Amino acid sequence: MAVDFAAVDKYIHDHIRDWMEELSALCVVPSVSARHEAIEPCAAAVADLLTLRGFKTQITSVDGGHPVVLGHASGSGSARTMLFYNHYDVQPPEPLPLWESPPFELTERDGAVYARGAKDDKGELVARLAAIDALNAITGGYPCKLAFDEPGLSSALISRRRQTSPASAPAIRAKVPRR
Repeated sequence: MAVDFAAVDKYIHDHIRDWMEELSALCVVPSVSARHEAIEPCAAAVADLLTLRGFKTQITSVDGGHPVVLGHASGSGSARTMLFYNHYDVQPPEPLPLWESPPFELTERDGAVYARGAKDDKGELVARLAAIDALNAITGGYPCKLAFDEPGLSSALISRRRQTSPASAPAIRAKVPRR
């Protein structure tokens, strides 16, 4: 699949404010996993972002833990699947006096953005969504199947890997929605 990267760059330039709005909407949700604050609403927001892009989504949990958002989208017929891993939870914002702006309000300052989660990891999620949006807009689809694994606890994937044996892999794969 040939990609016109100049067109991709222009698309990104023309739509950057849209993604900043999506990032702002995610950052305003104080999904502090250590306190179990706003975890479910943030999982729903992430699922909505994927659904808007045509992903089949499912919110589930592993062993009763924080919700995990799974998403799957078909690609251009490739047998390959690209897995994206992000987490939507954030660390507590304390100490609050160190913040120059409210921690759960995306603030642009000196060419950078600030908010709890703007970098780790809500910002990376939105950057990946921006990339697939641009490819989809320019090429008319995704170059391969896409899957998202979005746990509500940043260490969840490591924990699942430790608990996963070849015998339990089918159970985890069964939770990934297929189109």
